[in-house]
Amino acid sequence: MPVYLGSLGRLVKLPYVGSQQVQSEERYNFSSTLEGKRKAQVKPNGPRTWALSADHFRPNEHSLLSQFADGAWGPGPFQFIPADAPHTNLMTPDGSLTIDSQPSAHVIRGGPVDLGADGWASSSLLSDDPLVNFEMFGSMVYTPVIQGKPVTVSAWISAVPGSTARVRLYWYNSSAQLLGGVLSREVQPSEGMARVSATGSPPAGAVSCRVVTLRAASLVRPAITWTDQMMPWSVGSGCRQAVVSGSSRDLVLAVPGHTYSNLSFTVTEVG
Repeated sequence: MPVYLGSLGRLVKLPYVGSQQVQSEERYNFSSTLEGKRKAQVKPNGPRTWALSADHFRPNEHSLLSQFADGAWGPGPFQFIPADAPHTNLMTPDGSLTIDSQPSAHVIRGGPVDLGADGWASSSLLSDDPLVNFEMFGSMVYTPVIQGKPVTVSAWISAVPGSTARVRLYWYNSSAQLLGGVLSREVQPSEGMARVSATGSPPAGAVSCRVVTLRAASLVRPAITWTDQMMPWSVGSGCRQAVVSGSSRDLVLAVPGHTYSNLSFTVTEVG
C-alpha cells in the first residue's frame, strides 16, 4: 500500500506502508456550568493525524521519507495521499460531503437526500438555474493526478425539467490552465437522483483534476478515484495540507547489499 507526499506534479511515492492508523482531533470542547449542566462547543472541523509504519525498507526507500522529515523539500505543507484514498475517494472529507462548497446566488446548501438502496446522503447542493454549474469544493480546488493512472469522477445528480445533467472531469496543468475534460452520460429529469461517472487518463502536462456538473438541479456525494471504473462511494480521505511531524528508524539488518530498517512516522494535517 503506497502513500504519496509532495505537491501537484511532484508527488513522491513511498512504496509500501504496512500499517496506517488515522485519528481525528476532537470536534467538541466540553464545559460544565455551576448548575451541573454540560455544554458542548462545536469546532468547525477535526484535523487528522496519521500514524504509519513500514517494515523492511531499503535505504533508498527510507531516504524518500527522510527528505520530508529533514526539511529537504522545505517546511511544507504538502499534499498527502493516504494508502486507501486512491481507490476510495481522494477528495477531502468536507469536499466529498459538499459541506465546504461556496454557495452563490443560484446555488444553496440542501438537506439530506434519500438515495434509496444507497441510503441517506447527509447533505446536498441545490440550484434554481440550469445554466449554473456546481463549482464544488471551494470552486478552484484541485485533486492530484499522476501520469499513467486513470481517474474516475462520480456523483449523484438530478436534472431540471426540460434539460439533462452531466458530471464533468476537468484536467489542469501546473499553472491551473484547463487541458480538456471528459463528460459522463446524460441524466434525464425522469431518473430523479442518479449516480454517473466520467473516466479518463491524464493528458500530457496534467497534474490535477476537478469534478463539476453541467445543468444539474441537485448534487450529492461526489468522488474522485485513481481507478478505471466507478468505485463504491466513500467519504473522502485525501489531505491537501500536511507535514511530516515525526519519524523513527529501527535497523533490522545491515550487511553488504542487504540493509533493511523498520520505519514509523507521523503525518499531521494542518491549515
